[in-house]
Amino acid sequence: MIIIVIILPKLTKVFALTFSDNLFGVVIPVKTNVDYTFSNYLSGEIQKKIKINLKNKIGARNFLIRAYNQINYSLFKMLSSGVIILSDGTFIKEDDIKSFCGVDYVGFNKLNDFVLKLSYIQKQLKKDNKTLLMVIGADKAGSISELIPKQYDNLKKDSTNYTVLSHLLKMNKINTIDFNKYFNEIKDTLKYPVFYKYGIHWSGYSSTIAADTIYNYISSQLKLPQHKFYSKALVSVSDSIAFTDNDLGELSNLLFPIKERVYYYPKLVFPKNEKKINALIVGDSFAQSFYGFYPYYDSLLTDNSRYWYYNNYLSWPKKDEGLIFSSVNYINEYSNRDIYVIIETLTSFSQNFAYEFVNNLYNFIKFKEIKNNFSLNKLTNKIKKNCELLNGIKLKVISNKISDNLKLKLEAICFFEQNKVYKAIQEETIKEIKRNSLYNLVIKKAENNNISIETQLLFEAHWIIEQEFKIN
Repeated sequence: MIIIVIILPKLTKVFALTFSDNLFGVVIPVKTNVDYTFSNYLSGEIQKKIKINLKNKIGARNFLIRAYNQINYSLFKMLSSGVIILSDGTFIKEDDIKSFCGVDYVGFNKLNDFVLKLSYIQKQLKKDNKTLLMVIGADKAGSISELIPKQYDNLKKDSTNYTVLSHLLKMNKINTIDFNKYFNEIKDTLKYPVFYKYGIHWSGYSSTIAADTIYNYISSQLKLPQHKFYSKALVSVSDSIAFTDNDLGELSNLLFPIKERVYYYPKLVFPKNEKKINALIVGDSFAQSFYGFYPYYDSLLTDNSRYWYYNNYLSWPKKDEGLIFSSVNYINEYSNRDIYVIIETLTSFSQNFAYEFVNNLYNFIKFKEIKNNFSLNKLTNKIKKNCELLNGIKLKVISNKISDNLKLKLEAICFFEQNKVYKAIQEETIKEIKRNSLYNLVIKKAENNNISIETQLLFEAHWIIEQEFKIN
């Protein structure tokens, strides 16, 4: 906290300005330890790191940054961090405008592949009475498109991620809630903002509409009672702002913080003793609203439900927050869910997180569907009956001492490895083998079979997978 006291000699008053010294935003740590060697001196590395240290540790650094930002904002209506100011004073990220124009369009083929995999997943889940739901979040640029400066007109493309994706989802009958379309249709009838002027995410008010809609859609699919969770009473707040309602205002790091006069928050009432939903949710920061503003996840989802932030790390439940997705068990994460929800906004599809999740889930379901064919004996017998395949393998066998039978099995495992879920399970199984006494037995087997230890590990891992998944 910094307090600046201004004393004016001709007045009897003392003015005090008080503001937080902390800066908002993502901090990327930089290694600035100086290694004082002659070669580093000649290369300029020492001078570079000393300069960084001085810049980061200089007194009142944060105050000077805020002062610089304040001058740019007050005099020139300019902001840092890729944020621009529209004609009515609204803050918006330039990347969101570019996405609305179609600058980050990923192409029809990728979007079509994404939706076709969604279609397959949805059909397979339905057989097990499970549900897939695609949620498209609201888009601030689209909701105030009339305010976008004319200078961006030349960036507009014929196709955008949203126009093509929404069309393909509808054409393939994917379970979808399109809040971008919905909020644009009702924005003139809403009493309170979908987006606040200085926020980039849907507001605490509009997030309750989104959460109610999602929950009641899921309830109808799972045949659960439906509820509305907010009363008509709203709390108007002038001195306290919840969660992300002023995030762009904070990220601007101005000397004199800027915010709207009043923010509105519904009073929520959650049902008691209600059957909770086992959900796997993958989404961007819009999905964080459902525990940031109100405890929707805590109140409506089971303890073993999961929210994977950008399909990268666990963001909810909070007790396990930060767990990296690559370190978890595919089977546990993808199995026994009531519903699988993807919450996607227009600017995040080009970041691939939803595509990666769908690709992983698609491979997992494919693995479950065809796992009975993942038997070495079954596939090797199938290869033996196919003359063309068999001759190709025999030609490979001539150049080494591996038996035809082992070569056939190795060829079969190479086929299995095309499935990404199988590959991930195989890698984890091999790591486990190497950690225990079974590894010594593998070494001996490799010597007896006249093959490498790595090849023998593939055979052992597959045998374990067959036992674990009861593949026959």
